Amino acid sequence: MAQVKAGDTVRIHYTGTLDGGEVFDSSEGREPLTFTVGAGQVIPGFDDAVLGMNVGDEKTVTIPAERAYGEHQDSLLMEVPRADLPADREPQVGDQLMIGTPDGQPFPVTIYALSDDSAVLDSNHPLAGEDLTFDIALVEILSDEDAAAFQQQVAAQAPQVQRIEVPKDQFEGAQLPAVGEQITLNTPDGSFPAIVVEIRDDVVVLDVLAAPPPVRRVEIPKDQLTGGPPPQVGQNLTLNTPEGQFPATVVEIRDDVYVVDMLMAPPPVQRITVPKEQLPPELNPQVGEQLMMNGPDGQTFPAQVVEVTPDGVVMDILLVPVDPSQLPPQPPQGSGLLGPDGKPIGGGAKPGERTSPGGLILP
Repeated sequence: MAQVKAGDTVRIHYTGTLDGGEVFDSSEGREPLTFTVGAGQVIPGFDDAVLGMNVGDEKTVTIPAERAYGEHQDSLLMEVPRADLPADREPQVGDQLMIGTPDGQPFPVTIYALSDDSAVLDSNHPLAGEDLTFDIALVEILSDEDAAAFQQQVAAQAPQVQRIEVPKDQFEGAQLPAVGEQITLNTPDGSFPAIVVEIRDDVVVLDVLAAPPPVRRVEIPKDQLTGGPPPQVGQNLTLNTPEGQFPATVVEIRDDVYVVDMLMAPPPVQRITVPKEQLPPELNPQVGEQLMMNGPDGQTFPAQVVEVTPDGVVMDILLVPVDPSQLPPQPPQGSGLLGPDGKPIGGGAKPGERTSPGGLILP
């Protein structure tokens, strides 16, 4: 009987739980998850877990944080005035909020620390630092013909990017976005996701997805959405799946489930392996660390370390170039705030250093 190997396209059912047994995602009641092993379509530990399985096999595997969504990074913390938090309830450390970007789009954050005057918001992936346990059942290893059809479907759904220049005066009445920030561009043809790649004297340069991303409608048991007030119809959420993190909108609420429309096309990402001899000798990359990579044409791309091996470093590259000189600075050292562990919040870039913007969270 054939066993799963790298490059196979498989269909699996799964249930994911945290250390305390809380279910954070499941394919129960949905179609099996389809992905190509080793293609970077799921978290690295999920790829590892299915290798060697036979059709019909079931297993339980615990994936450490460094093989899932990486360790928690202080560089993705940002300090805001406490007065900017919602006024309808008393904020608490651990509360999950949706904050608005300059273009009005929601962005998920968690309150990481509070003082009398300030709050630290955490834009790490919600599962960063978590060991994840999955119950996995292998349903099918696709034939070469079906696997090729799946790859064609994935390619057809890949976003097509168009670079445009928008005059700055069209942002009148709103704060100019920062380089690397994801915004929504409203046009007569509809609204399209875009990323700011450069800001010049008179224009903002955007990479725009030429078509709206595909939408998948799913039903989520109510007990899988925890950590904040119950969502309402029309509310925007962020869903965490083995395929990555996707924005979603609640379209219906039933007795036991939320019905949501999930956007299935995050910015294009390419997984590469960089030999260690090509890395600067002073660089000691860690899983989950975000870096800026220079391409052969001189362009700079955000990247995240997903694996460190004896021979090299595996990275996910966000295929949207940015101008590193225009990246926003990180929070200063010594904020004077305390985190949930009671320790002072520090971190951030040292003077003269630049890191990737906190808004870029790679799968």
